Amino acid sequence: MRYLFGFLCVCALGVMPLVGCSETTGDGGSGGTAGDGGTGGMAGNGGSAGTGGIAGSGGTGGMPECQNPEDCDDSNDCTENTCTDGLCEFAPLQDGSGCGDPEYTIGRCVAGDCRLFCETAEECDDRNDCTADACTPFGDETVCENSMVDDGTPCAGGTCQAGVCALTGSVLPCSEQGILNAIVEGGGPYTFDCKGPTTVVTEEGIVIDTDVVLDGGGNLTLDGNETADEVIGVEEGVTAELYGIAVTRGRGEGILNGGTLTLASSIVSGNKRGGIGNAGNLTVMGVTVSDNTGLDGAGIFNRGTVSIVHSTVSGNLSRGGGGGIINVGTSTIVNSTVSGNRATAEGGGISNESALTITNCTLSGNTSDEQKGSAIATVAGRTTVLTSTLVDGDCQGPVTSNGYNIESPGNTCFFDQTGDQASVPDPMLGPLQNNGGPTETHALEQGSPAVDQIPVEDCLDADGAPLATDQRGEPRPETGGTLCDVGAFEVQP
Repeated sequence: MRYLFGFLCVCALGVMPLVGCSETTGDGGSGGTAGDGGTGGMAGNGGSAGTGGIAGSGGTGGMPECQNPEDCDDSNDCTENTCTDGLCEFAPLQDGSGCGDPEYTIGRCVAGDCRLFCETAEECDDRNDCTADACTPFGDETVCENSMVDDGTPCAGGTCQAGVCALTGSVLPCSEQGILNAIVEGGGPYTFDCKGPTTVVTEEGIVIDTDVVLDGGGNLTLDGNETADEVIGVEEGVTAELYGIAVTRGRGEGILNGGTLTLASSIVSGNKRGGIGNAGNLTVMGVTVSDNTGLDGAGIFNRGTVSIVHSTVSGNLSRGGGGGIINVGTSTIVNSTVSGNRATAEGGGISNESALTITNCTLSGNTSDEQKGSAIATVAGRTTVLTSTLVDGDCQGPVTSNGYNIESPGNTCFFDQTGDQASVPDPMLGPLQNNGGPTETHALEQGSPAVDQIPVEDCLDADGAPLATDQRGEPRPETGGTLCDVGAFEVQP
């Protein structure tokens, strides 16, 4: 497989353009015990990295938090990291010290913070509406300064307190600042007072670095303006839930997840380097991932664990393998449609390099320029397990059948278990369109060989539990029926 996946550069998403440019927010951690010393505050949305806190001294018991200075890296160019008696200490460097890349100074250290060089105040925007941004003299140079506004100053969704927006409710302005302030506060769920469909342009992207629930209500579109490396990035160790949000026009991925993310009732479309990249734990429910481009896995690139349910991956173009989905982790796909995706290499619909389970799904109209697994391509020695799935295309590599699968028009998947059908001339699928439910599907036309093929006791999901609905949420089997249909669509009376 040929692929390039620049993963987990979430820090580079740049929730703000400054590296610790504020000396007023995000204060360093306070001292702790020997087993739990404090560390410097990390940069986040609407604030900057605080000065390094001195690790707690004294205390007994517990393991030492460090053995050498490398164990104490606080990611702050303006502190000196030391390990003393098993405890980390972070001492501010002398004011005026250079900060940034060792070969490229980007600013000067002031009171333990890196203040970036600037020419205008606009360059110093820290995306915090509770700080005043300025470009101020520092010797013969000018550097950024972000100072707290007065307490009580109105901000998006609340009032400023100690340089942070203290929210007064859970309904926030339908703006980038409203979203950022919700993330800084954490928790939720938060909704946004969008007056109908609203597009919010975020040229630097949104980093989610706190546990939070955001609900766009189906009206909120986040537009990366083809400048944001990722429109939304979820950091490692963070648990987030996103509902009713469209994500589009990222210069990189639309969504890059390194934490635990639930994405539901949303759209990820029109991003330039893939729709969703996952290195954490991802659940996709009722989501459309469409018309994204990328080197590999243009729709979804999974390196972690992903569950895709009631969703459609369509119209994505990969300049490599896996037009719709590439899996190098663990993927489970249930009651979903993979349609009309294209790969210039193998796996027009799905390319699998690890563990993949597909249940009651429809794969149709996917193409591979190299004619290698238009529907599914699996690397030798890996596992792709299909159950009750309709494959309108061909397979490359090993496939395991759990029964009741259909392949049309050939016999490249080698389905040979109970209820399997191979070399079906025409599966009789309707076009991909709105047939009800949250995502588009291929309806089964009258007389389709996929109708009424599976005994109700075998209508099961990947965990062996009864599969009560189809992709649209319609009953499976149909009301009063005793047989289920193959694929993501269940014909109703």
